[in-house]
Amino acid sequence: MNGAVRKLVSTLKAGYYRGNGAVDIIPDKAYSLGKYADRGVILFGNAQSNAAWKILLADCPIQIQRNRVQAGTQSYQGDDWGAYFVWPIKGSNTASVAVVSGTGLKGMKAADANQYFAGASGFPDFMIYQFDMLKQGSKGVKLAGFYDNAWKLNPQLWVVNP
Repeated sequence: MNGAVRKLVSTLKAGYYRGNGAVDIIPDKAYSLGKYADRGVILFGNAQSNAAWKILLADCPIQIQRNRVQAGTQSYQGDDWGAYFVWPIKGSNTASVAVVSGTGLKGMKAADANQYFAGASGFPDFMIYQFDMLKQGSKGVKLAGFYDNAWKLNPQLWVVNP
């Protein structure tokens, strides 16, 4: 089992146990808005590695590609960037997509370190970090914050860590 699949299975088991939830695991190519209307989604990967990205995140101001992160005016290069963020699903008043992303293998490995479903854990709307976060702690988090009420990136609602 490769690392991405292992992380997916681990995350879903935690959600099932802690959240008393039922989860469908589907291939990214099988996703459609119509078939899974008003259902929350957890997306692993980036714009090149996950076919559902275009459907769910085309209008998102945070874009993760192979070797590149773009979040509003902030841009980062390299294969060692990871990101967590949430985005509303177009056409739904209730569902959103939670994204666990990386610009490369190092970025995805950095994403393994967090416990999304641990009790009392909290995350901002978006968090972008480098692989070095695993050693440096919060110094490795480069950008974190919240969207405004219209789901726009507003520099007054984020923190940039130089």
